[in-house]
Amino acid sequence: MPVTFAQWRAQVDGELAGKSFEKVLVQQTLEGIPIAPLYTEAPAVPLPAPLPAPAPFRICMRHDGAPDAAEIETDL
Repeated sequence: MPVTFAQWRAQVDGELAGKSFEKVLVQQTLEGIPIAPLYTEAPAVPLPAPLPAPAPFRICMRHDGAPDAAEIETDL
């Protein structure tokens, strides 16, 4: 006989004996993404919004005086 999510959660809550479901069974990745103990078609724990894309980076070098092309090529 299939078990519903509500039946599963009631059984888990009984086994936890008053302990917090989120504190005991939901783990966090280093990025702060929650990992639930059970996934169905819809996650039981809402996922955070994705992080924005990082800004592009640049390489900046300081040269004293007027460097020639060979000096700049060496630095790169």
